[in-house]
Amino acid sequence: MRHHRRHRRHCRPGSAYFAVLGAAMLVTVLGLSALLAARVQNRSDQWSHDVAKSRLYALSAVHLGLLYISRDPDWRTNWPNGTWIAGQGINDGSFDLKVVDPGDGNLSDSETDSVTVTGIGHCGNARHKMQVTLLPDIRALGALNTCLHAGGNITIKNGKTITLTGAALSTNADLANGGVVDGDVDAGSISQLGTITGTVTCPAEAKRLPDA
Repeated sequence: MRHHRRHRRHCRPGSAYFAVLGAAMLVTVLGLSALLAARVQNRSDQWSHDVAKSRLYALSAVHLGLLYISRDPDWRTNWPNGTWIAGQGINDGSFDLKVVDPGDGNLSDSETDSVTVTGIGHCGNARHKMQVTLLPDIRALGALNTCLHAGGNITIKNGKTITLTGAALSTNADLANGGVVDGDVDAGSISQLGTITGTVTCPAEAKRLPDA
């Protein structure tokens, strides 16, 4: 008669320890992952905030430059070609303002040169640069759009005739017409009308003359 021995498997005490340790490590990893994700999100939110603020500060610098230009008729000579403002604090950041003549680097040599206004905004690690180019509005002098123009008085003697073609006779002051004007007339005032065959504008807006 044979006897069979039954073998029982006994769990080693260390296996339970490893199971608990593994679960603890998993919880730790998940917790660290959540903290890291929150930290990354916070950094992303802060970066977005800084970028938006730096853009706003750059825009503020440009607007300030345009304000200086509009309020000072002699800004081309009163301000330098280059940095107008550096490191101006604003809320939680700062800005710089630069105004330059991109053509020859000289603001004061010509009123018809273009100008570049640059605003640079800083906030945290963000930096934003914004530029605006100003182009002159060049218009022909009104005096050059006439057949004859005078800043002072114009007198036409008795029996004399002036014939105009394509444009008017013009004066910023007074017209004393003792003869005939064959055409249009623009005058600040008319003391003697005489004969005028065209349209009369009086008082007419004074026209700018070329610089001497």
